[in-house]
Amino acid sequence: MLDSSKDNLKVDAMKRIINLIAKGKDVSELFPAVVKNVAAKNVELKKLVYVYLVRYAEEQQDLALLSISTFQRALKDPNQLIRASALRVLSSIRVGMIAPIMLLAIKDSVRDMSPYVRKVAAHAIPKLYSLDPDLEAELVDCIDFLLADRRSLVLGSAVYAFEEICPSRLDLLHKHFRALCRALVDVDEWGQVVMINLLTRYARSELADPELLPQPDVDLTLLLNSARPLLQSRNCSVVMAVTQLFYYTAPKAQLSQVARALVRLLRGPREVQYIVLLNIATICERNPVLPGTYAISKNMFDPFLKSFFVRSSDPSFVKELKLHILTSLVSEANVHIILRELQQYNLSTTTDVAAGLLHAEAPTSLLSRLARLIRSIQAPPARACIVWLVATHVEKVPNIAPDLLRILAKNFVNEDEIVKVETLKLAVKLWMVQRQDSEKLVHYVFQLARFDLSYDVRDRCRFLRNLLFNTAVLSQHAEEIFMAKKPAPALQSSFKEREQFQLGTLSHVLNQRCVRYHDLPNFPQVC
Repeated sequence: MLDSSKDNLKVDAMKRIINLIAKGKDVSELFPAVVKNVAAKNVELKKLVYVYLVRYAEEQQDLALLSISTFQRALKDPNQLIRASALRVLSSIRVGMIAPIMLLAIKDSVRDMSPYVRKVAAHAIPKLYSLDPDLEAELVDCIDFLLADRRSLVLGSAVYAFEEICPSRLDLLHKHFRALCRALVDVDEWGQVVMINLLTRYARSELADPELLPQPDVDLTLLLNSARPLLQSRNCSVVMAVTQLFYYTAPKAQLSQVARALVRLLRGPREVQYIVLLNIATICERNPVLPGTYAISKNMFDPFLKSFFVRSSDPSFVKELKLHILTSLVSEANVHIILRELQQYNLSTTTDVAAGLLHAEAPTSLLSRLARLIRSIQAPPARACIVWLVATHVEKVPNIAPDLLRILAKNFVNEDEIVKVETLKLAVKLWMVQRQDSEKLVHYVFQLARFDLSYDVRDRCRFLRNLLFNTAVLSQHAEEIFMAKKPAPALQSSFKEREQFQLGTLSHVLNQRCVRYHDLPNFPQVC
């Protein structure tokens, strides 16, 4: 059908080929037959041929080179779609020898009357740069010209080209900054994400810290006012980009505006919830407070506290983040609400939720309550945590530790390995503090551990028995070993390290520095 003299048959054949490409089928063997129609006069046929060539030009470079002259003629076609398609195909041919031809085509296209062609030219710039980095200076001039474009269709692609070619050349943005701010709401969604990230970096590099100025900076105010409507965007990436813009550049009094937008995103899919909750957890870690008449409850997420309550349908990774955020939001005003909610979670049959409620940071006054829960809590990590807490503060709870050890001794055989090891530690410390009253109980626990099925439990038992009972020299120093005073634990959240990475970035999600990640600059000392 591609060799037919009738255009309608060729168009039908090309539609079938494009349909196969959309389904993931390999139709590269048809390249010679398709490329012969690149000079067809039928506009619809030519567009379909160009779509095919964009897909396979990089794989069939030799055959694509034979049509270079046809593409050059198509760049002068009256139809803007043909001109744009020709440039797109030309930039898809990865052969270094045609770099000068591509450069001339891009220089002409950035001044094309059609904004669509200029947009395609902006996307062609990074492709040419990857083919020949020596052309950077001339390509930067093209980018500078495109940044002055008044059409929002072009600006998003121009900023993308800027980020790919010369992200450190912020001096090029001085004359375009206000125009970019005003055009922000009209740019396409993915262009908005790139543009907001660029403007965030520009504001941190070139504008003064708003907290140090007596009056708001005019340029920063323009940027924030232009980005604020995008908090209502349907695209979660745009909302996250605006959030990090406000977080890093806005005065603290304006940070409350992003809270409602972030909470709205929690209605989305679980993957979106995970990313949003990670960012909220990082924000809560620094706990930016709001000035003025907010009295006791100053955290900006307080009005949305119920949005972080755990649901039975939430996946485990979402539950874990919500629990962390709830504990971070505790204040005098909401402590009763959060505590009542956590008590309900404690009754949950889901072990990961119950285990996540227990931390090794509880005050001594709560140990008696925790010890009572040892009969009802089934999760081994949670039970081990309670035993460890009592063993750590055994001197402060002389009445609780023996009773807890008796309860554990009765069910020692059925306990999990991690609980048995912590029980042995409790027995050792109790023997140190109340040797006469607990000697028989301690020996009974060691006798159970001596014949336990777990090798690790038996090994730990053998080590402790020899240390305490069989070696006179070591037993003299046992109290120094087991009862030595320890420094108070530093209450540092697992999200503390994430603060070094910019919100919304892959490095922040993975908590490690990724390729091409650059730290956000600090506000300049002098502007």
